[in-house]
Amino acid sequence: TLSLHDALPISGVASGDGVWVDSAANYHLGKNRAWFFNYRVLLTPEPITGIAGSASVIGVGDIAFLAKLSGGQTSRVVFTNVLHAPGIVANLLSVSRLDKNGLRTTFCDGVARMEFKTDGMLHSQGRLNESNLYSFDGTVVLPVQQQSTFALSATHSSFPSFSIQTLL
Repeated sequence: TLSLHDALPISGVASGDGVWVDSAANYHLGKNRAWFFNYRVLLTPEPITGIAGSASVIGVGDIAFLAKLSGGQTSRVVFTNVLHAPGIVANLLSVSRLDKNGLRTTFCDGVARMEFKTDGMLHSQGRLNESNLYSFDGTVVLPVQQQSTFALSATHSSFPSFSIQTLL
């Protein structure tokens, strides 16, 4: 069982399709399958727990966002190895994962700034809301669905499943 160390927000406080910048989450988590690309199915669903209960991770993939920056500018950003857990209450960006991937996150004056460690350039940001949670400031870039037809046997052998230990 993966522990989120109380990373799942209490139901009703941070539910919906928003994305929350979470310093207690160990992983990036997404609940909407349509947001993912480079998606891999897990061999066996992996349970996760937090203060809002539990859910199962059923896949891993990448999610792209159009991040809103200061001055009205935007930037396309991609978060990789996001765990897909459809039963979670909220989508989460893990501050520790951002750190491991070369971003520094600072919280000041109601803004969470994610900057590249190498040059300090702004990557993305979040804003403190009325629930005292930082919501990611951006919108999801939905992947283009590819129209392909495969025989079921070919699909199964061509696209292997993965375990969570293999990916993280």
